[in-house]
This record gives sequence, structure tokens and C-alpha cells, in this order.
Amino acid sequence: MFDRQVWHTATELLGLYGCDAAFEAGLRADERVERGDCDGAVHWLRVGEAREELQRSDRGGDRLH
Repeated sequence: MFDRQVWHTATELLGLYGCDAAFEAGLRADERVERGDCDGAVHWLRVGEAREELQRSDRGGDRLH
């Protein structure tokens, strides 16, 4: 389960970048890794996962018909 901050950041990222939100989350995670900020990298990876869930729920899930 994601915490409130992760959901908030994922929602903001989607609002700012739309379909490029996944790329932005990955880029920010990579930047944190390069700086040696493991906690920051994990945060951005979780934001990316939450973004995926938000987009999936907006599409009505990944159901097969």
C-alpha cells in the first residue's frame, strides 16, 4: 500500500506530464540513484507504481472482455 504522499505526488505528476509521467518518475528515480539517495529513488519508484495504478483505474482496469 502506498502512503498519502506517494499518491499525491503520482496525481500531481499525471497532471503535469500526462502520458509522460512514467518517464518523469523513472528519470527522477535515476537521478536519486546517481546521487546515492536510495530512499529518494525508492520513493520515485513507488510514485511510478502508484501512477500506473491510477491510470489503470482511469481506464476501468485491465479487464478482458
